[in-house]
Amino acid sequence: MRSRRRSSAPDLPCRSWLTVWPRNKYTMDKNGFARLKAFDARQTDDSTVVFTLQSDSSTFRQYPFDFLLSVKYRITGSALHVTLRVKNNSDTPMPAGLGLHPGFVWKRTGEPSRLVFSDPETVQAFRPDGERYLLMDHENVLALTRDSFSRGAITMEHLKSRWVEFHRPDSTWKIRVHCAGFSYFTIWSMATDDAEFVCLEPSTTANTDGNRLTDRRGIISVPPGGSLTKKTAIELLR
Repeated sequence: MRSRRRSSAPDLPCRSWLTVWPRNKYTMDKNGFARLKAFDARQTDDSTVVFTLQSDSSTFRQYPFDFLLSVKYRITGSALHVTLRVKNNSDTPMPAGLGLHPGFVWKRTGEPSRLVFSDPETVQAFRPDGERYLLMDHENVLALTRDSFSRGAITMEHLKSRWVEFHRPDSTWKIRVHCAGFSYFTIWSMATDDAEFVCLEPSTTANTDGNRLTDRRGIISVPPGGSLTKKTAIELLR
């Protein structure tokens, strides 16, 4: 049975910034507008739901393009499959990026939790201010400590790994986030001790490089009538 209803948005990573466009300037909040918009929700079967957001007069004030954004969630076994798609209904090329912002419970005190990568990585990560530093050197395990986010989010680009797993020392379960097909992978939490969560974010773009949307790393120009689609999955494993 199919149903339709209005729903508040999933916490989409519509990380858009101050955008400068010919003859006009459009200002957008730090975390974009999608998270504050009501999506249309359509249940296609017992395990699948699709959220859609159509551009309107309020989005045009921040982002001057006609678009249709859809987020499809499908559960199979212990995996959540996610398909992100944005279609450009404008008559001009549209700069866009896609990604996820899932958060998981993380205890900052005691034995550190770990991120385990499917392949050994040598990573020059960067902070929001663009500073680069060596995060991993032919390693596939990264410890998360209470100081990991004292200077903001940690972003990695062009990983070899197909997935990243989150291992907590107090649990026999692990969470696998698939990141193949995404150029960037960001780890983020707040710097305060009472923020007991960590976000693992595969995305096509990175939050650096100034205030023009078209200057952002990984921004993709979607042609008129074209679309951009990305797929990922989050698995709960023992």
